[in-house]
Amino acid sequence: MLQELEADLKIEKSSNKRKNNEFDCDQSAKVQQTISDAFSRAQPVSQENLNSMITEFVIMGNHAFNIVEEEKFKIIIQKGFPNRQCLSRKTLMSKISTTADNLKANLKAQLSSTDVKYVCATADCWSVFKSMCDREIVKNVDWRYFGTNLGVLCVVVCGNAVLINFVVDVLKRSKFVFTLEGWSKWSFIRSLSWDVVYSESENADENMELEEEQEVELIAISDILNEQTSFDADSPYSLPPHHRCASHTLNLVATKHSEKALSDPLYKKQLRSTFAKMSALWNKQERTSLIADTIHDELNIYIIVPNATRWNSTFQAVKCLKDQLIKSESEVQRICDKAGLPRFDKKDQAFMIDYCKVMQPLAQALDLLQGDKFVAMGYLIPTIKWLKKQLKELLITATICKSLANACLDGVCSRFDLMLLDKFNILATVSHPKFKFKGMSIMEKEEATDILQSEIEYFKPVNDNSLEQNQLEEVDDNIIFDEDIDIEHSNAELERFLFTPFNGDLTILKNMPIMRLIFLKYNTALPSSASVERLFSIAGDICTKKRSKISDCNFENALLFKINLKNKD
Repeated sequence: MLQELEADLKIEKSSNKRKNNEFDCDQSAKVQQTISDAFSRAQPVSQENLNSMITEFVIMGNHAFNIVEEEKFKIIIQKGFPNRQCLSRKTLMSKISTTADNLKANLKAQLSSTDVKYVCATADCWSVFKSMCDREIVKNVDWRYFGTNLGVLCVVVCGNAVLINFVVDVLKRSKFVFTLEGWSKWSFIRSLSWDVVYSESENADENMELEEEQEVELIAISDILNEQTSFDADSPYSLPPHHRCASHTLNLVATKHSEKALSDPLYKKQLRSTFAKMSALWNKQERTSLIADTIHDELNIYIIVPNATRWNSTFQAVKCLKDQLIKSESEVQRICDKAGLPRFDKKDQAFMIDYCKVMQPLAQALDLLQGDKFVAMGYLIPTIKWLKKQLKELLITATICKSLANACLDGVCSRFDLMLLDKFNILATVSHPKFKFKGMSIMEKEEATDILQSEIEYFKPVNDNSLEQNQLEEVDDNIIFDEDIDIEHSNAELERFLFTPFNGDLTILKNMPIMRLIFLKYNTALPSSASVERLFSIAGDICTKKRSKISDCNFENALLFKINLKNKD
């Protein structure tokens, strides 16, 4: 009987507890939400935002355009966004085309703006799957905040007359301060060698009507530019000053000039012996999956293999193998035994260590100069001087590869000595707040000071005109407050520029108008054309073998969309 009462009591307590919980839940449900809680809830995604996200997903992921028509993709969109619809392929292509047109319009407006004083351009040609593509990179430094703006000016597939006409128009206005290309002066001309449509009418609508009614006249850009034998100011068309790509030039030093070191018989013998063993191991990893799995099991990584299209790849491959020999020599020797290859002896290890010691400064200089966001033309002279200093020190400290250091030093001197004396490069360096006159000898500093002083005198009238305008605008204030306007002399500004420490922020030039103009003129240019080389990789991801039939228009729009979206991020 007592047990039954206890059981009934437990049941009653549990039922009361359940009722209390339900009552608490009802009370909590009836509590009014605060404003912050109401707005902190996840807001529904609009159809327009969903379409934008799908478009970016397709472009950035290099997916096929018809992925939006697949049932599985539609199911994912319906499950994740139940009240929204997946856009069709037609809508997707229309959105990509509209975005690309807006990007072109924005870039044209930016280059046509008076805020953009100077533009650096690098162009190259590229062909894949029987299609030819011309791409041009433009870069300008915005004087308002000294940020680097990089974008694709044009991607021409089988000729885009509208954009090429715009390039010629920019050339006429002489906004290009430098043309960067890797190998030849006339590569820039060849990259713009498609026929251009010229029309005498200034009205765009009239142009369209004329093109529909009559045949258009085709004129080759190369014919016009080849006629210009000199940079005449009165000429309507002229190429900007051309500068050889520093990264390509350093790569030539590392690959071609280094071969002169083979005149040393001891270096030649050890080089061929060590590289024969390394090449055999690299080939085994690339050609045999069994050896590749063995390398990964023993070292937990795949060793780096040289790539002919990548700068510094040979140095990186030798360095990787050298580090593994120092770290895990027994494992590397075991891999050689399993692959049936000769082992690396102490002479091979000593050669790899000395080789990396000699080539490392060259690789570091090349990596630095191929940057495009924080590197300007002012970096060229300090980098080359540092490289020459390192190679001269290696002539003393190097052992087996002393002849290699000597050959690289000769190559750097023969290819860069004229660049070190170029007035443009000197002004780019001394006008950069990071460098100024650092590392210069007394004679070099005096010469650079004279060049900079003459440039300041050249820009002084331009700055005086802006100061006079500001002074006229403030006349009324001066009458009221009876204050004098002190116009700073150019020498005082130069002294202030030289004694102001650089903290990594270029905004210190905002208070130095003349030095700011000089900096923009000579540091808009890039020392390397690596920017357009990066487009090769991105374009190769878009135009693959499975997408070899992609139309010229879709390829151009996809590349424009992707590269500018990446730069924006």
